[in-house]
Amino acid sequence: MTLQGGTAIALRVLVVAPRTAARVRFPEGLGLEAQPVRGLDIGTHVPADACGATGLAGVWVAGNATAPSEKVVGALACGVRAGMAINADLVAERTRRAVRARDVA
Repeated sequence: MTLQGGTAIALRVLVVAPRTAARVRFPEGLGLEAQPVRGLDIGTHVPADACGATGLAGVWVAGNATAPSEKVVGALACGVRAGMAINADLVAERTRRAVRARDVA
């Protein structure tokens, strides 16, 4: 291996600490920012609850955007949870509107 200054070092093994970053562009436009993963120096993520809800009403994130160390199956599970939460939120909003419309009538 050759270091940046040009010094060559013979190695049998090289261990690195990979860093991952949430590759999402839309949250910053909405006021969300990727932040370092708390307590770990592994990369950045978009803070969200277990179902992917962010601090902005109606905005969810899933997969590696919320948990950068997740593998494909875990990222998929994050997406499924977010989808279920989004559906529940839409059903609740539709129910609230129906109740309000009935109360007005």
